[in-house]
Amino acid sequence: MSRLTSSLLLTAGSIILSLIIELVSEKKIHLIHLVNSLFMVSLALLLIGLTLFVIRGGLFDLFSRTLKKVMKSFSKSAEYASSHETESNFYLSERVSGEFVFPLLSSGLFLFVVSSLVAILS
Repeated sequence: MSRLTSSLLLTAGSIILSLIIELVSEKKIHLIHLVNSLFMVSLALLLIGLTLFVIRGGLFDLFSRTLKKVMKSFSKSAEYASSHETESNFYLSERVSGEFVFPLLSSGLFLFVVSSLVAILS
């Protein structure tokens, strides 16, 4: 699935989710409540997208590698463990797929801007 299609589906799903939240909580659709729930959903998408972007960039790879070295130096059985185990090359940035980052960020940013504009103009 292309990035644009994923972004459009995520945007449409977020709008439907905001409508469902509005109908469940208020039983009626009020513009200001709909904008508030859409704003919260867009912030959640932006936070998840930015977190994945930072993880994908490799910031936590250095941290985890350093933490493993420190823990190995404090461990009493470090020599035994290093002689019987191979070094793990687990990098968190390799585990995060890049195909999710762009749709999350673009959908979240679009909904954030739209909900902000509607809130200002109403």
